[in-house]
Amino acid sequence: MDKKPKFSIIVPVYNVRDYLGICMESLINQTIKDIEIICVNDGSTDDSLEILQQYAEKDYRIKVCDKVNGGSSSARNLGLDEAEGEFILFVDSDDILEKNTCDRLYMEILQTGADIVVFGTRVFPQYVANKHAWLWNNLHVNLRHYTENCVEALFNEKPSKPFIWNKCYRRSIIEKNNIRFDEELGLGEDNLFLFEIYPKVEQVIYIPDQLYNYRCERAGSLMDKSIHELEWRMTMHLSIIEKIMDEWKKNSIIAQYNDELYAWCVCFIMNDLDSLCLRQEKKKEIAKKVFKIMTKHGLQMSNKKISNAVSNAHYKLKKLVE
Repeated sequence: MDKKPKFSIIVPVYNVRDYLGICMESLINQTIKDIEIICVNDGSTDDSLEILQQYAEKDYRIKVCDKVNGGSSSARNLGLDEAEGEFILFVDSDDILEKNTCDRLYMEILQTGADIVVFGTRVFPQYVANKHAWLWNNLHVNLRHYTENCVEALFNEKPSKPFIWNKCYRRSIIEKNNIRFDEELGLGEDNLFLFEIYPKVEQVIYIPDQLYNYRCERAGSLMDKSIHELEWRMTMHLSIIEKIMDEWKKNSIIAQYNDELYAWCVCFIMNDLDSLCLRQEKKKEIAKKVFKIMTKHGLQMSNKKISNAVSNAHYKLKKLVE
C-alpha cells in the first residue's frame, strides 16, 4: 500500500475458527476500500491462524501478525504498533461490522473534525440480548457533539464506556500521547484506555447509526469467564479504579472532576455488588478497599445535589463498611 490508509482495523484473534470467517468478510467488503486490516493471532491453538493467512493471500490489505498468547491487550497493542491509518477501529474477531461502517465514519469526520466518533451497536443473538438490558443502556447512542471539555462526554454519555469497539479514534492522538492497553489487566482494559484518551481529545461526536454487531455471549469468551469468576472480576475492577486515579492524578485533573469521578466509582462498584452473588464478607472487603482508594486520591462525596443513583450507591457502600 503506497499511501497511508484512512482506517486501520485492528482484530485480536484467539481460537475463533467458527466465527472468524463472517467477521473477516464484513471487513474486506467495506464500501470504502482505503483501509488496512491488522489481524493479530494471539497464540491460537485451533486453525484461526491458517484462516487468517488464507484471507491475507487473497487481499493485500490484510496484515497478519502472529505472537505467543498474551491476552487481548497485548494483541491490540501490537496492532497499534503496526497501524498506519489515519483512524483506528477495534473489532473483536467474533463480531461483525456493517459494510458501510468506514464510509459512514469518514463522512462524519470530514463534516465535524471529530477525534472520536461513537456509534450505535446491534446485539445478537437477539434471544440472548433480551436478557441483558444493561447492554442496550450502554450501547444505545443519541446524537451529540462535544466540541470542548470532552471529559464531560465520558461521564454524561453512557456509550462512552466501557467498550472500545463502538468507537473510531484519531490515531495521531493515540500516538502523540503514547496511549496503549494495560497488559497487566485481565478484564476492563477498555475502560482504562477510554479514561486515558478522552481527556486528550478536542471533539467527540455520537451518532445513532448501528454500525457494529456485537455477539454478546460465547462460551470461553472473556465476558463468559468474568461471569463465572466473580471475585477475580472484582479484583480487576478495583485495579481499574486505582489505575485511572493514578493516571488522572499524574495529569492534574483528578481534583477538577472530583464529583464526576466519585460518582462513577461508587456506582461502578455498587452495580457489581448488587448484581453478583458474592459472600457478604467479600462485599465488605471490596467496599473498604474502594473507599481506601478514593481517600488516598482525595476524592470526596459531592456537596452539590447528586442523583438518587449516586446517593443510593454511596450509602449502600457506607453501610457495608460500618
